[in-house]
Amino acid sequence: MKASSRRTTVEKYGQESLTRYDDCMSTAAEIERAIEQLPPEELARLRAWFAEFDAARWDRQFEDDAASGRLNKLADEALTDADKHALDAALTAYEKSPNAGSTWDEVKARIQSKLRP
Repeated sequence: MKASSRRTTVEKYGQESLTRYDDCMSTAAEIERAIEQLPPEELARLRAWFAEFDAARWDRQFEDDAASGRLNKLADEALTDADKHALDAALTAYEKSPNAGSTWDEVKARIQSKLRP
């Protein structure tokens, strides 16, 4: 367990919970068996915690990849020059007048009205 994860666990659940984890759960199979024993309320709490944990880890990885330039080639391949110019123009227009566009509710209503006979 990394020091930052260890610190977060201690802050949230206390040193005792970390010690129990270190003592009894060292493999994924052991963790899976422990999860299978959780009552529904604790399983829901674990799900919510894991969703936050996983999203934060994904965000950090994405930020690291973006900062290092590892995503530049993918972005260049995904966007044509015309796409880049269109996005730049849209961003410029938004920055000049951020309230000029439609809200999601307005857009949704327009779409729904076109779909209804």
